[in-house]
Amino acid sequence: MKKIYSINELVEFAVQIEVQGAEFYKNMAAVTKNPEAAKMYAFLAEEELHHRELYQELLEQINAEVNRGTVYSDEYHQYLQAIVQTIIFDPQNIAPAKTISNDLEAIDFAIQKEKDSILFYVEMRKFVPAEHQSVIDEIIEEEQLHILK
Repeated sequence: MKKIYSINELVEFAVQIEVQGAEFYKNMAAVTKNPEAAKMYAFLAEEELHHRELYQELLEQINAEVNRGTVYSDEYHQYLQAIVQTIIFDPQNIAPAKTISNDLEAIDFAIQKEKDSILFYVEMRKFVPAEHQSVIDEIIEEEQLHILK
């Protein structure tokens, strides 16, 4: 029997991922020596914050519809948190100076993180109730559009 995950918690993680992504881009804008790259990072940070707002609105809609009476264990929450931190953005490693030495590496890193987040959502979609899979589909579509931008 497959585990059914909380759509609320998955969307909360989507919000968190966007906040971390915006922080990454803001950090990159602060350290780049290239003015055009700085503008691009600022734009991408704004895009991440726009996604955060969109996902926060989704979360509010979900919370209005879904019974929040379901209690998930600390282990469950820690498991999802570990997935997000290891696959997407590790909050301890957002500072670009630690691993990224130029703008091309930063963009490659960011594109890979976007792809990783899409894979995360595609996989997690299988484990949410069917009536909530469209929420995950919407997030996946937004992330795909972000890669194109």
